Amino acid sequence: MRRKTPTFYDYEELRSISIVDVASAYGANPEKKGNDYWCRIRDSDKTPSCKLYTKTNTFYDFGIGEGGDTIKLSAYFNNCSYQDGAIYLAEMFGIQSIKGQEKITFPSDRQFLMIGIYPDIATKNFDFDLDNFSLEVAEKISEKYHMSMRSLYEQYPNVYHNVLKTKAVPYVAEMQKYYYTSIVDEIAFTSIFGGDPNYSKEIIENHERFEKLRKLNSNLIMAEKALDLAVQDKNQIYFHRRSYNLVKDYNDFLFGKKTIEYDGENYKMLKKVLAANGKSIAYINGIPYEKYVTVSEKLSNITPFSAFYKGGKMNIAFDKAFQEQFQNICFETANNENFENPIVEEPVDASQTMGFSMIML
Repeated sequence: MRRKTPTFYDYEELRSISIVDVASAYGANPEKKGNDYWCRIRDSDKTPSCKLYTKTNTFYDFGIGEGGDTIKLSAYFNNCSYQDGAIYLAEMFGIQSIKGQEKITFPSDRQFLMIGIYPDIATKNFDFDLDNFSLEVAEKISEKYHMSMRSLYEQYPNVYHNVLKTKAVPYVAEMQKYYYTSIVDEIAFTSIFGGDPNYSKEIIENHERFEKLRKLNSNLIMAEKALDLAVQDKNQIYFHRRSYNLVKDYNDFLFGKKTIEYDGENYKMLKKVLAANGKSIAYINGIPYEKYVTVSEKLSNITPFSAFYKGGKMNIAFDKAFQEQFQNICFETANNENFENPIVEEPVDASQTMGFSMIML
């Protein structure tokens, strides 16, 4: 495990973090009512009993009759002391430390759950393929690794990191893709219905229309921080945490500065399968998004394809043997509109949008 180093955090800085952001980071899903928010901080709650006061930046849970600041809320979620709650909070929000206390360098149970990992019993994260393993072998594996994720790392670090590779890394990658595609959907929805998607910074940061995107942004940031904390050996999994800013990400997609693998088959896998079968790949670039929506189902009935979004346009990749059929459908649906440079360049590799790479043992 990483060596623990002495650290100290400015409590006032930690208390200044938005109480709503803290609750959101821990998956409490705050809902605005009036000037304040309500949320559930216990899974057993049928209705929200915890009120978040934006004016004082504090909380009070009427179910247990307790409240406090952001640090205490962090301590509650992590079932730890106030001091450790401060350390967890600082880790989650990337607050810089100064020398003093002990820094926690292993994820909390809640942080493991943020990245799709069951922390209590490691084998809950195993996939037992009974086509490759007999029931007897599967039972022996279950018995051998029946321990917490922390214990798994301490006793079997290679197995621990393989669990992260097969479960946590893809889980966080899907969170990233969902966040990006949700931004694209918002832009496209507004454009298709005649609106102007060029929203101001104030609207994106505060209007209820963008509440879902703000929540996805917050959850993704927290998940990547948790994954970074979980990876104890960078030689096995190199993970580079990305910086996410909803206003910037939104505008990057709006003005074509960002590309996302949006729809269809995984591009790298499609390219690999075609190459393995001696087939070539072809591309159609620059299909307007609203036109792509009307042709995608027809295209999928012909052959698998991958679709990328960039600046309101779609670039698609597919088996070159079906090039004529794809062109006919695309141009017919678009009323013979001339797309930008059809069948030319390869779209951006999807791996460029990810903040990590895996080194398989």
